[in-house]
Amino acid sequence: METTEVVNASTEETDKEAVTEEIEKEPIIKERDKEAVIEDIGKELVIEEASEETKLEEADKEVKIEETDKEAIIAYVQLPEKIINSCAAKLEDDDLHSGVAEILLEDTNYALRDVATSAIQFMRHGRRYKLLASDFKKAFSIMSPDLVYSDGFYDFASNIIDLETFAEEIEEFEEKEPPIYYHGKWLNMCGSKETTISLDLRNYFDIIVKAILDNDDEISSFAISDLRKNPNILPLVPYFMHFLTTGIRKMGDDILLLPKFMKVTNSLLKNPALYLFHESFLDNLLTSVLSCITRPVATSLGFNNHFVIQDMTACFLSDILKQDIGKFKSKLYFKVISKLESILKDINEPFYSHYGAIVALISLGIYSIAKVLPAYFLSYCNHLSNGLASSEKHVRHDAYMVHGQLLLACKLLIRHCLANDYKLPACVTEVNDLLTKTVYIKETELKEGG
Repeated sequence: METTEVVNASTEETDKEAVTEEIEKEPIIKERDKEAVIEDIGKELVIEEASEETKLEEADKEVKIEETDKEAIIAYVQLPEKIINSCAAKLEDDDLHSGVAEILLEDTNYALRDVATSAIQFMRHGRRYKLLASDFKKAFSIMSPDLVYSDGFYDFASNIIDLETFAEEIEEFEEKEPPIYYHGKWLNMCGSKETTISLDLRNYFDIIVKAILDNDDEISSFAISDLRKNPNILPLVPYFMHFLTTGIRKMGDDILLLPKFMKVTNSLLKNPALYLFHESFLDNLLTSVLSCITRPVATSLGFNNHFVIQDMTACFLSDILKQDIGKFKSKLYFKVISKLESILKDINEPFYSHYGAIVALISLGIYSIAKVLPAYFLSYCNHLSNGLASSEKHVRHDAYMVHGQLLLACKLLIRHCLANDYKLPACVTEVNDLLTKTVYIKETELKEGG
C-alpha cells in the first residue's frame, strides 16, 4: 500500500511539472506568433511601398516622355527660309526682300508652333500618347485659318496620311477662291484717316491752328466763327479732334488758351454740316477734360488762377453732357460720375483734385450731387478738418477752397430736398463736430430764403 501511494504521489508531481512547463511555454509561443505576424505585415508594407514607388516612377517616366515629345514637336516646327522664297516665286514675286522674308518666316513658325501646342492639348484631353491628324484638325478649327490649298484633301476620320500620295497630288490642287467681303468705311474720329487730304485743306488747318494759338483775340475769334459755319471742313475733323484733345490735356493749365479750346469745341459741335457725337471722340474729349479738372497745380500758376481753370473746365464738362449726344449720353455720364466719385472717396488725392471733383458735380446738377455726396460726406469732413488745421499754407488754402464748395453743394442738396418734400440725407443733418456744424443749415432759414 505504501508503495502504491508513493507511485501515485510521484505521478501527480510529474503531471504538475508537465502542466507547469506547458503553461510556461504558452507565452513564448504567443510571442513568437506575434513576431511572425509583425514580420508578415512588414513584408506586405514593404511590397506595397515598392509597388507605389514603381507606379510613381512609371508615371514620372510617362510625364517626361510627354514633355519630351511636346518639346521635340515644338522645337522642330521650323521652316527654312527657302520655303518663303519659293512661295513668293510661285506668286510671281521674285524680288522679295530678305528682311520681309525673315519676318514672314518668323510669323509662320510661330503659327505652326501654336498649332502644334494646341494639337498636343487635344491629344491629352483624349488620354492618348499618340498624336493624330484629328488633333491638328481641331487645332486648326479653333484658330480659324483661311485654307487656300488642299482644303478638303484629307479625310480626318481615318487618322492616316499617305505622304507619298499627298506629295504627288498636291500640285494638282487649284487655289481656293477667297470669300466675298463687304467692307464699309466711315470717318474715323480717333485722329487718323486712310485717304490723304488736299493741300488747300492742309493749309487751312495750319492757318486755323496758328490763329487759335495766336495772342490776337480778333484773329482767334474770326477763326473760331469760321469753324462754326464752314461746311467744307469734314475731312479735317479728325485733325481738329486730335488737336483739341491733345491741347486740353497738355496745355489746359494755360488760362488764356483753355477758353479758346472750349470755343473751338463748341463751334465744331454746333456746325450744322458736321455730326461729332461719336462715342470714340466724346470719350477722348471727356477724358482730357477730366484730367484738366483734377490735374496737379502748375508751378507757373497762382492758387486762384488754378481754381479758376477748374471752374471753367467744370462748366465746359457740363455743357458737353447737356447737349443731345444720342444713345451714348447715359454711358458717358455714368463714366464721368464714376471717375469723380473715385477721386472724391480717395483721401490720398490732393485737395485741389477734390475741389475739381466737387465743382464738376455741382456743374452737372443736383442729381449728381445727390448720387455721390451723401455716401462720403461725413468721412470726408474728418479728412477736411485735418487739412484746415494743417501747418502748410498751400494745403490749408486748398482745404478752405474745398470747404466753400462743399458748403455750396450741401446747400443745394438741402434746398432741393425741402422744395420737393424729400427726407434730408442723414449726413447733412447730423452734427458731430465744428466742421459739420458749419455745413448744417436750419430748415427755417432755408424756408425764409436764407
